[in-house]
Amino acid sequence: MNGVFLDTNVLIYMVTKDDERKRRVAREAVFHNQCRFTGINNLNEMNCVLARKVKMPASEIARVLSGVARRVQIAAFGLATMQAALRIMDRYKYSYFDSLVIATALECGFPIMYRGHATRTADRRFA
Repeated sequence: MNGVFLDTNVLIYMVTKDDERKRRVAREAVFHNQCRFTGINNLNEMNCVLARKVKMPASEIARVLSGVARRVQIAAFGLATMQAALRIMDRYKYSYFDSLVIATALECGFPIMYRGHATRTADRRFA
C-alpha cells in the first residue's frame, strides 16, 4: 500500500507548539501524503499525553481528535494483531505498545512509519 503510518509522537508534534521544526515536519507528514493511517492505540496514547503532559483541557483534546480523524484513517486492531505484537515483543525485545504499533502498521500493509525522531522502516521481517 502506498502511504504512511503515523506514530503517536507525530500526532502530538502536529498540535503542540514546543518545537516549531517538529511541528512543521509532522504537519508535512499528515498533509502531504495521500494515504495516512494511524492506530486506535496511537490515538489513545495521544489523548493521554495531551491530558497529562501538555495539560490540555478535554474539550480541546476532543477538537484535536476530531481534526485528526478527518485527515487520517484509523486502524483498529483485534486479537490477531495483539498476538502478532507479542511475537514482535518476544523476538525483538520492543515494549508491548511499540510492538502493537508495528503489528498494526504491518497488518495495514504499511512498510513506512513516521515516528517522532526519525522515519523508520517496518519491514516484513516482523510479521
